[in-house]
Amino acid sequence: MKNIVLSNSFRVVVLFSFLIMSNANIGFAQKCKYFKEGKDEFSGETFKETRDQLAMGIYFHLGKKGATNYATMHFMVPAATNYVVQTTDTLFLKLESGPVVKLTPVKSVSGGTQASAYGVATGYSPDYGITTEQLQLLTSSPIMKVRISFEKTVDFSPKKGEAKDIMNAARCVLL
Repeated sequence: MKNIVLSNSFRVVVLFSFLIMSNANIGFAQKCKYFKEGKDEFSGETFKETRDQLAMGIYFHLGKKGATNYATMHFMVPAATNYVVQTTDTLFLKLESGPVVKLTPVKSVSGGTQASAYGVATGYSPDYGITTEQLQLLTSSPIMKVRISFEKTVDFSPKKGEAKDIMNAARCVLL
């Protein structure tokens, strides 16, 4: 009779431990917050897009429309420039774990010059193709360094929190 009581107690402890651990995992997983999400009125394809700041004035969008993944980088270059981001240029994302994710623009993009109280700058928003494998790499390790290579090279390092936001954004696009 005593063995049955221990057996039932043991079951309760195991069940209770399992419930606590499953709730702990839910607590650690970040929720997906999409910048845009819905269904295209014309094509009927579903879409979702994240938007995260990588550094001051530099935004990185990850998204999926239908079965197609994409990435967009919004960045500014001080001064009025006439640079063009070409399809042969590259966006390098160096991960903390070592690999470098290389993305190339899907089409050439000219910049748009803007004046503000801080001066004149030219903004660029190239779209990049990104594979499922590249998105999976982005979920595995934070981005340590970024290089936008075109007529002008722009290098920067995102803050730790911003890099972790990109990891979560990649995970959300893959869902």
